[in-house]
Amino acid sequence: MLFDLIRWAGGLATTAAGQKATVERIEDHKARKVEEFPLDMGGLSRSIRDGDLVTVYSLVPRFDNAVALRGDVAQPGRFPWREGMRVRDLIPDREALLSREYWSSATRRWAWIAT
Repeated sequence: MLFDLIRWAGGLATTAAGQKATVERIEDHKARKVEEFPLDMGGLSRSIRDGDLVTVYSLVPRFDNAVALRGDVAQPGRFPWREGMRVRDLIPDREALLSREYWSSATRRWAWIAT
């Protein structure tokens, strides 16, 4: 049973959505089939055969309370979002940006180190 397989594997990972799964199976050494089903009592009681490929879907890589700051900034990353938040809360001044001059001087430093 799928339940035993998941238990043997140590349970679902914390990144597993835990709502549905698929089983890919080869029938009679001829045809490939795939089934999708919910991970409820009916789904967990399904039989698993040798050669089956079981996929449990993961959580969507989305944050409910965060904004991402990327690009030419000194401190890229994810930050907690709050009502009324502005871009200046993440980029308070020009010093938080990586300017063209920064990249020019960095290139000169790296070229000097490489020689």
